[in-house]
Amino acid sequence: MKKQLLFTFTLVLLVVFELTAQSRTVSGKVTDVNTGEGLPGVNVVVKGTTQGTATNIDGSFTLSIPQDAILVFSYVGMETQEVATNGKTNFDIKMSETSLSEVVVTASGIEKKKKALGYAVSTIDGSKIQEKPESDIGRILRGKVAGMDVTQTSGMSGAGTNIVMRGYTSISGSNQPLFVVDGVPFDSQTNTQGNFQDGQTQSSRFLDLDPNNIESVNVLKGLSATVLYGDRGRNGVILITTNTGSSRKAARKAEITLTQSVFATQIASLPDYQDNYGGGFYQNFGFFFSNWGPEFSEINTVAHPYSKFSDASLRAAFPEFQGKQYEYKAYNSVPRFFRTGVTASTSLSIRGGGPKTSYSVSYGYYDDKGFTPGNNLIRNNFSFGGRTTLANNITVGATLNYTTTKYETPPTASSQGSNPVSPSIFGNIFYTPISVDLMGLPYQNPITGGSVYYRSGNDIQNPRWTLENAFASQVVDRFFGQINATYKFNDHLNLMYRIGIDQYTEQNAGGQHKGGVVTGFQNGFYNTYSIVNRIINHDLILSYNKSLTEDIELDAILGFNARRDALDRQGVFSVNQSVFGIFRHFNFDTQTSNQFTRDENRLGAYLQANFSYKNYLFLNLVGRNDWANTLETKNQSIFYPGVSLAVDLTSAISALQESTILSYLKLRVGYGSSANFPTAYSTRNTLGLSTRAFQQNDGTLIQSNSVANRLANPDLKPERLSELEVGVETQLFKNKVGLEVSLFQKRTTNLLNQTQLLDPAGGYTVQATNAGEIKVEGIELEASIKVLSVGGFRWDVSGVLTAMKNTVVSLAPGQDQVIIAGFTNRGNLARPGQPFGALFGTKVQRTNGQYTVASDGTYVIDPTAGVIGNPQPDFTSSLTNTLSWNGITLSFEWQYQGGGNILSLTAATLLARGMTEGTNFDRRQTFILPGVLASDAAKQNNIQIAATDMYFNVLGLGADEFKVFDATHLRLNEVSLSYTLPKALIEKTPFGMVQFTLSGYNLWYNAFNFPKGTNVDPNSLGTGVGNGRGIEFLASPSAKRFGGSLKLTF
Repeated sequence: MKKQLLFTFTLVLLVVFELTAQSRTVSGKVTDVNTGEGLPGVNVVVKGTTQGTATNIDGSFTLSIPQDAILVFSYVGMETQEVATNGKTNFDIKMSETSLSEVVVTASGIEKKKKALGYAVSTIDGSKIQEKPESDIGRILRGKVAGMDVTQTSGMSGAGTNIVMRGYTSISGSNQPLFVVDGVPFDSQTNTQGNFQDGQTQSSRFLDLDPNNIESVNVLKGLSATVLYGDRGRNGVILITTNTGSSRKAARKAEITLTQSVFATQIASLPDYQDNYGGGFYQNFGFFFSNWGPEFSEINTVAHPYSKFSDASLRAAFPEFQGKQYEYKAYNSVPRFFRTGVTASTSLSIRGGGPKTSYSVSYGYYDDKGFTPGNNLIRNNFSFGGRTTLANNITVGATLNYTTTKYETPPTASSQGSNPVSPSIFGNIFYTPISVDLMGLPYQNPITGGSVYYRSGNDIQNPRWTLENAFASQVVDRFFGQINATYKFNDHLNLMYRIGIDQYTEQNAGGQHKGGVVTGFQNGFYNTYSIVNRIINHDLILSYNKSLTEDIELDAILGFNARRDALDRQGVFSVNQSVFGIFRHFNFDTQTSNQFTRDENRLGAYLQANFSYKNYLFLNLVGRNDWANTLETKNQSIFYPGVSLAVDLTSAISALQESTILSYLKLRVGYGSSANFPTAYSTRNTLGLSTRAFQQNDGTLIQSNSVANRLANPDLKPERLSELEVGVETQLFKNKVGLEVSLFQKRTTNLLNQTQLLDPAGGYTVQATNAGEIKVEGIELEASIKVLSVGGFRWDVSGVLTAMKNTVVSLAPGQDQVIIAGFTNRGNLARPGQPFGALFGTKVQRTNGQYTVASDGTYVIDPTAGVIGNPQPDFTSSLTNTLSWNGITLSFEWQYQGGGNILSLTAATLLARGMTEGTNFDRRQTFILPGVLASDAAKQNNIQIAATDMYFNVLGLGADEFKVFDATHLRLNEVSLSYTLPKALIEKTPFGMVQFTLSGYNLWYNAFNFPKGTNVDPNSLGTGVGNGRGIEFLASPSAKRFGGSLKLTF
């Protein structure tokens, strides 16, 4: 007990000592080295803290600092400077425009000067990530990195996000990038409950990261940059450094930062509904799916829909409506179904330490209520990091993180415009007839608890009933972190060992009570399963750095890596609910269990050597050999090399240094390679075991063993990837204009083709083989312009642009195509000579190149599905303007996508059902479709059809090619307005900084070529996270967010 009291007393004394450390006041002036003018708004911060100030209008500053502090001077577009105070009290700081000598984080956490890199690396500072309305780090990065494509599966809070860098390189394998957090691989996969049809429900596991605890993100896009990560880095690497995992030293004075944010969330893609016509067909009233009935001015009332049920028991359940009339009018009820959600975020961090020791502790709380009732996300993040240098040349550090994420949502699933394929909150809601009051009609049978709705056959599941009686949820407990130790042999040689772990348990549940009307789910179901995923990663790295001659420097590493990925999944799926309202497996009469285990091991050895000649010519040689246990022994080992070269021409050619136009010029070229190993069990035949195959009349359970229809291929090899990249980086007009351009060509050969068809007579139908090739060619551009700097005002513009072509070169001999995502008659496919993921579906039959018209005036559908669109955009871009003046900063980011197609069932269905402003015309008019008659190809069509036929039968139920739209769109993606209180106002308060920020996300967009009033957001992915693209299945409305934040430091 005495020892505990003594320890506590000592700890208190140490904290008091830190908080009361002697401080002093310094002052000075910051000027532009070229003009001599004072620079207003320069951030002056004590290194390792957020304690600081900003220069006033003439560049002067005054600041109270600890003894022996180091001051950091930073300003947009200027070189950051660190100045040791060494007892001085006055400083004259001259800042110059930014060059490419900044330091960035590369593979294995190695810091390098950007000018020395022979490949592209994008860096995003934490200030561009923190305090955002969106908590998904993937969505926050959208538009900030050239070459990175980010698509949401839905605007629902917690829904998954698809990230692809530099195109799709595998048909059957994952194309998602590797996440590395504080040097440790971080599992970011999306664990789906089923297939793509309900893929909008699940979260991507990088949702567990707290953006407010991120210090920086470095994105490695090309293979020459990711060789050290082996096959796991083949799709690019997102390196995240957290505040608790940062190696930057802390000041001796402890510092506390508190951020509180509140945001509102609303649906952003609500259609613009017409208000002149109600339910029916051919201008005749009826309680149908569709909205082609008479004008509201023609009828006042109709028989109440609940008095017209064909089922007598349903009429008996609602005696109050029998014989009653129902007002025929525009109810505008769909918008009232949604809500304005509220998101609250709290972040608290503490940093402190001294010259040799630093620590950081943070806690984050995030509570997000989405725009759809029942959609909620709650996340808690605890983080601790520390680092200390011992007297025996050993430095040790660690980061520990614990996250709990609780996510719940109504079910979302694909719908094809006439009921969803499985229970879905959005399946029938958007085309609710204008004359039906969704929010006013009862939705539940008071006797049975089942769903009731307006059609006489009660064959549409009421969305409000789905909201109350169906659900999907995830509860995640996650621990990740690392411990490292570095021994410094001398000034040239270091040895570092790091062990990292990332483990989470994901508890999933989903179900629906009996009484629904979606086919196959009427009697209810309940599904629970748990996933335990674990990554254990070991790194041993020997680093060497030395000047070989006066002109040549060598920087080399020799590394060894061991990684184990283990996954265990088990669950129970039950059907046929006994007692309504109880979700327990014993309350369902049939259960099916499932269990899956995967254990993958990688061993890797790598060597990297960087040579620098006179600090302007840089050569990087790298190679890695991997051994993987998912292949047979003879194919388990693979080596992939890489090489890059960079030359700083402005340093190499003295004449360029005198140029007033060219401030900096660097050329680079890089080559890299990688591989993609197949998943576990791909080379072996598998056996299925069922302990309840069927039950005899006497109750005896019969077991069964079944061999899978997939034939093993013991000769299977990994896919091989290679990439050539060239680039130029330049600064112009005294560094006022910056430009970085990258050109790349990437190829994948030996494609893992999982669907090579076999003759069923042999007992197997498919086999995995190596055959085929994919090619990606592209250009990336990142630019910045310092438009204006006058007095205290500054205007900066930055932007990125990406254009690429992703093509399937070949498949296996005799194989015409492979379906990547979707259905067998509608989706994405891989076909030689076509873009990767080309849209395919039904088309109108052509006669001599013209549409063929049937005798009823509508089109004849070709029985063979064909290519109907290209989901790949011609280019994507973003442009950010930042204006600052005396502590006020306004920033807004526009995003623009040119080209690309999307097959939108939402737009097609809204048109087919006559719902939106685009169908608000005189519906008595007739239409003649262009084309030739099927009965006489020499005659142009002259058959008139009604508006109902034109929209419902041709656009709605007709060929898929009419459901494909140009996805070109403009978006106001982010807006923020912040104000930092002047230091003079708070110098006598306990605050080191006070900052207010107003911000918004996805506030406006315009998809120019979509039908009027449909308002579909092209940034949606109906097939879920994976390799599909450009398909939207009435399941993915988007969200807009807006609110404010308050940030305080103590």
